[in-house]
Amino acid sequence: MAKFSSGKYAQFISDRSGMAFPYQEMVVEWTGARVHTSEFEPKSPQVSPKPHGADPQALEHARPRSPSIPSPGILNPDPLSMNATTTATVTLDNCQLKVGDAVTFLNVTDNAVGGVTNVLLSPFATLATNMTDSSTTIVCDSTSQFPSSGFVFIQSFSSPASTDPNYVPEKNFEVIKYETNTTGTQTLSNLTRATNAPFRGITPPLTSAFAHTAGVTVFGAFNVASVTTTTKNNPGEPSQITVNTGFTFTLPTAATATEVGGGPNVYFSPVGRGIV
Repeated sequence: MAKFSSGKYAQFISDRSGMAFPYQEMVVEWTGARVHTSEFEPKSPQVSPKPHGADPQALEHARPRSPSIPSPGILNPDPLSMNATTTATVTLDNCQLKVGDAVTFLNVTDNAVGGVTNVLLSPFATLATNMTDSSTTIVCDSTSQFPSSGFVFIQSFSSPASTDPNYVPEKNFEVIKYETNTTGTQTLSNLTRATNAPFRGITPPLTSAFAHTAGVTVFGAFNVASVTTTTKNNPGEPSQITVNTGFTFTLPTAATATEVGGGPNVYFSPVGRGIV
C-alpha cells in the first residue's frame, strides 16, 4: 500500500486564515477545518450543552408569611398644625399612610395645640355598659371626642372562674368599626364587630368578637382625610418628582386658634396601638 509523505518540508494552507504554515503544525478542529496550532479553537461547551433538568422551585412544606402587626412611627418635630377649623394637618416626611387609614397620636407633650388638648388627640372613653360578643352598640361615658365614624379598639380581660383558683385571665383585643356616633346618648352604633383598621394602606388580620365589661377603656382614632404632597427637583429623570409630606384628618370639634406644635417626639399609631 502506498504511504503518504510526512510533510517534513511541506506547507499547508490554513482553512481559517488562508496563510501557509508548516505541514506538521497542522491540527484538525471539531468542525473538520484544518488550521495552524496558533489558530486552533476548541469546541465551545455551549454548542453541545449537557442535559439539565428544571431547578426545583416549590417548597414541600411552604407556609404563607404571617402578616406583620402595624407598629407606631415617629413624626417630625412639632408635627401638628391647627388653623381654627376642623381640619388638622400633620407633617410626616415620606408619609406612607393612605386615605382612610385609622391613626391616633401618642406622646403629645404640648398641653394643647390650637386649643385642641393633647387628650383629644389620642381619644378614649370608658365603656358605660356591658357588651356581649354580639352587641350592636357601644355606650360610653362620652363619645364627643370620637369622629362621626371610624374605628375603636377595646382591650378587656376574661374573668377568672370561681371554681378554678389556677385560672389565668386572658387579654381580649377587639377592633370595631362604627358608622354612627350619637353624642346625645354617648352611643356608637351601626357596628362591624371583629374587624381591624387599615394602616399604611394595609389591613392587619381581623380580630375576634368578645364580651366586654363596663369600665374598660375604649380607644378611638382619626381617619386620614388626605395625603399632602409637594414637588421637588430631581437630579435624574424626571426633572421633578412628587413626594408625600404628611396628611390631614378631621377633628370632632374645630380648633380655636392657628398654631403649630405637639412636641419633639410625637408618634402616630394604629388604632390597635401596635398590639393587634
